[in-house]
Amino acid sequence: MTSAKSTQTNGREWVPPLRSKVERIQLGAGDSIRLASPGGGGFGDPLARDTAAVEHDLNAGLIGRDVAETVYGAVVAEAHRTGDRLRYTLDHDATATRRAALQGERT
Repeated sequence: MTSAKSTQTNGREWVPPLRSKVERIQLGAGDSIRLASPGGGGFGDPLARDTAAVEHDLNAGLIGRDVAETVYGAVVAEAHRTGDRLRYTLDHDATATRRAALQGERT
């Protein structure tokens, strides 16, 4: 799926040019705007994600500690403050053990 936007006004559906630049479209009762994006929930099983990649995302601020632990099954070995940010080190062996347990709970 590619990014798309369509607008329906006065019973007619149309795709505006420069989709991100359209503004001040008068909408009436029954009119609609539909947006679509190729983004989504990710690719693959989060428990199979490389632990180093999870650690990178956690330290880059792309995910929080709670997501790393609950969604990706990561185990934090150490958290220390560097300036105004926390930096995390994951325990790779404990993460593998926890992921195996979580995988077992799924079946």
